[in-house]
Amino acid sequence: MVDSDNNPNEDHVGIEGAVSSVDGVVTSESQDTLDSPKLPDPTHAIAEDLDFESSIPFPLRVLVGIGLSVLIMIFAVTISTDRELNGLVLSNADTTIDEITGSTLFGADGATASTLQGSATEPEEPDTKAPAIPNQIVFEDNFTSLDTDTWTVENISSFGDGNNEEQCYLEENVRVERGKLILTAREETVQCKNDRREVTSGMVRSKGVQFKPGQAIEYRVKLTPADETNQAGLWPALWASSFGGGGWPLGGEIDFFEVMTARNPKRAIFSIHFLNSSDRKEAIQKEIFFDRNFSLDWHTFRFDYGQGGKLVWYMNGEVVQTVTNADTKQGYPAPFNATINQLRVNLALGGNPGPLDRRAVRGGATYEIDYIRIFEL
Repeated sequence: MVDSDNNPNEDHVGIEGAVSSVDGVVTSESQDTLDSPKLPDPTHAIAEDLDFESSIPFPLRVLVGIGLSVLIMIFAVTISTDRELNGLVLSNADTTIDEITGSTLFGADGATASTLQGSATEPEEPDTKAPAIPNQIVFEDNFTSLDTDTWTVENISSFGDGNNEEQCYLEENVRVERGKLILTAREETVQCKNDRREVTSGMVRSKGVQFKPGQAIEYRVKLTPADETNQAGLWPALWASSFGGGGWPLGGEIDFFEVMTARNPKRAIFSIHFLNSSDRKEAIQKEIFFDRNFSLDWHTFRFDYGQGGKLVWYMNGEVVQTVTNADTKQGYPAPFNATINQLRVNLALGGNPGPLDRRAVRGGATYEIDYIRIFEL
């Protein structure tokens, strides 16, 4: 066929040759009779077929002919339709694979497109997506205003000295604007509680808000340094501490999330702290790295405070950390089965994670919280 496509006359030549061969057999019959055994005469078979056809009544032959034509047309349409439908199905399947590959199959579980195409008997990958938020929300603040019945603003406070932090927390560094809680860090010299500080920041603590096992907390945040390139020393966090009684670390600490830009501006950390059975401070920690600075995007976090000490952290809809056991002094799940009565939201500066680059706050760095909600699992 390739040669036929290249040479339009090729098919025509072949047909003529075939006809000539038949003619040769017919016209050379007497020669074949004398010199060799007689071959079957194709014209004899044709004549028999013609005689058989002539024996069929004409109306019946018309009906048979029409029926055959209809069958041929139906067969041709069916083939064409199948091809079109197959094309649509293949197109839709390709689109589905592309869409899932981009959103689900390359998530935290590491699944790939081959997982989607596997047999139905293959085990399913674990669900690493955050489940939908149910209707039973027990606490929610969308920050249309700063509710002082819910939040205590830290003021003239050097809280964080235990970590060698540099800031002085001031109430004027906390505001609500555009539906966001905004904590601002600045380069300025102030008299703090016990000494003078050269940088200030903001912090709030909840009051009257309970977070219990069997519930989850979700929040959306954005860090904005004054200098994106030189932002070392910013330390935004949402966390809780000493909820299990006995002070820190016996009472436990949960870092729902924290970022320490002095060490790496592309990293977020999810951890618990506790006193272990040998009376030593211990932490279980997970670091997640981004392909660009954390501060370039808004991020949604969630923490499931599961019953029996099942702790699950989510970031942007993906599971990033799970803890189900720890060598705690009290015996797990304690203290991580106690009600949390205070949430802390703050933007610390410098300290043990690394020194503050003043360019990060010169002109004002902000830590924004879009909302915080607690709901039943």
